[in-house]
Amino acid sequence: MRNVRHFWIYFIMFAGILFLFISNDFGLVDVQRTAIITGLALDKEEGELLLTADLAVPSTSEKGENTSPVQVSAKAKTVAQALEKIGEKVGWAPKLVYCRVLLLGEELMKEDCFHYLDYFLRNEYFSDNCILLAAQGQAKDLLSVKTPVDNIVTLALLKIISGEAYSSGRCVSVVLKDFAIGYYGNTKSGFLPIVKAEEPVKKVLNTQSGANQGGGGEEKQEEQVFSVSTTALFFEGKKQGELNEEETFALSLLRTRLRNSAYQIETEKGDYCIDLKQNKGKVRFFIQDGVPRLQVNLTARASISDRTQVSSVKELTSSPIVPSEVKRAVEKKLENAYESLFEKCRKTNCDVYGVLDKLRRYENEYFDAYQKDVLRLTKPTFTVKVISSAR
Repeated sequence: MRNVRHFWIYFIMFAGILFLFISNDFGLVDVQRTAIITGLALDKEEGELLLTADLAVPSTSEKGENTSPVQVSAKAKTVAQALEKIGEKVGWAPKLVYCRVLLLGEELMKEDCFHYLDYFLRNEYFSDNCILLAAQGQAKDLLSVKTPVDNIVTLALLKIISGEAYSSGRCVSVVLKDFAIGYYGNTKSGFLPIVKAEEPVKKVLNTQSGANQGGGGEEKQEEQVFSVSTTALFFEGKKQGELNEEETFALSLLRTRLRNSAYQIETEKGDYCIDLKQNKGKVRFFIQDGVPRLQVNLTARASISDRTQVSSVKELTSSPIVPSEVKRAVEKKLENAYESLFEKCRKTNCDVYGVLDKLRRYENEYFDAYQKDVLRLTKPTFTVKVISSAR
């Protein structure tokens, strides 16, 4: 009797699992009836939101079926209404599950951008790890740029942000989740990489004409690459200022473990290109004698990658050994960059160093007294130590 009961229990369990298996679509998408959004551009135009979607639309060519990018725009008061209008224009249901890039236009960043970004936090199909970028000018213009990096602009931007530029410290990478944590946290601050298109490069393509054309020809096409070496500072969702390339690199050293970098330094013995890696940054906040103090310490290993002067055989064989005057020049340059970065934080009220969070966590008894003017009252010290990567 017991064996029969066990048989029916296992049979019901097997039938339930089989039902779940055959009734699931496994996330499959009918590409013929779906507008797959790979990126979105948010602009402000005539008092309304201008939403531009970068769609990956299946198309048929002589070589078979491939994907071609299409940009569709819609104006509305909210993001939800704009997406609905885009769906009406393309005749497909827009899918946000594959969206990996959000571009914010300059006009939109003049006001609290979370008036529109909060929609993506509510949407359960939208990824919190979507990359946020601040555009120079209108964001929609970047989606129509032809770039040699990838056929789809948003995929090209993903390669730049998560590729060589990020691992070398030349740009910062911020996702929606981290940007929202800063906005809703104590600091109400954040930062985003600024993306801009460089001057167009003319590309000459040799084209073969068909049988009815009877000849060949050349087609000129302008392509552009992107730059993400500067950073936008935000307070209460509004853009307040920018960091230059040196300040962006200094900020990256505190946030990212570099795999490779090329840091230029000028000395009396010529210009050097220093490879910085194995960097370790530490930010410490405390109150001493009633004065808030911030200590920023950075250590990094360095080796000589290149220089403008001709090197001797001895110098070539001992490239990991960086001369003391070069190390001191690198340390001084980075310390100046951190000081400049902190002054911009004071002017814009953008707490990049997380001073207010550290005040509440480690010196909570002073929080009510200092929370409004903590950046102005804080006395910072910056110490950079460069060590030769000797073999």
